[in-house]
Amino acid sequence: MFSNKPLRPAAARLNYTHLDSGAAAHLLQPHSEHAHYSLFFLNNVGGAIYLYCCALALYLYSADPAWTQSMLGKIFLPAAAFLSWTSCSVSCYVKGHSRWMYTFHRKLYSLTLLTVISPIAHLLAICSWTSTQVVPLHLLQVVLSLLSAYFFSCSSPECFSPGSFDVLGHSRQLFHVLLSLCMVVQQEALFRDFLWRRPALPRLFGEEHLLLACASILWLTFSCSLTALALRRRVQTRLTTEEA
Repeated sequence: MFSNKPLRPAAARLNYTHLDSGAAAHLLQPHSEHAHYSLFFLNNVGGAIYLYCCALALYLYSADPAWTQSMLGKIFLPAAAFLSWTSCSVSCYVKGHSRWMYTFHRKLYSLTLLTVISPIAHLLAICSWTSTQVVPLHLLQVVLSLLSAYFFSCSSPECFSPGSFDVLGHSRQLFHVLLSLCMVVQQEALFRDFLWRRPALPRLFGEEHLLLACASILWLTFSCSLTALALRRRVQTRLTTEEA
């Protein structure tokens, strides 16, 4: 089932979807109001794919095998998929229809991000910190995830000094920098875990379960895209009515 070539795991490589969609949204959104909403809805879909791919990769390659067989382990992936889809849906709805839910949307995304790293938090709690060289990378990943979740959900530091951080140092900027650093650390940690666990993956999870796990990415992508398209159509109808 697996070749001998040490490629980056597919679920880990897909994490960069969020960076690509986010770059496109911020670069091209001034083109028009329709493009603004369409591209940021695409960014929300990319964010949901990123969150679920993180959860899936950490579950397969890094989580403690005993934890994956526990009750929490069995509901982890469905919960991560549901929270990722919900985060995408709420983000699109907030962007196009209801700005008063903006704070709730940010806290929901942070909750999803914290759920995604829960297998690593459990692993750090039970393992010997000197047992492997990948443990410090996982610890750094958790720290960066917590910091990025904090700055995304809280308007800090700009809330303490309004206007002082409009150009440099505002919470959204710090969130993107920390999340990008987290991605880099996460990729390296996942790659090392993948190389170590790859021969045992079919025995631990079964080939059928691995195929279903890969298919779940496509299902989440389809669900998020369908939701985003439906909400985008509503926004375009409203914009067309306002322009008439």
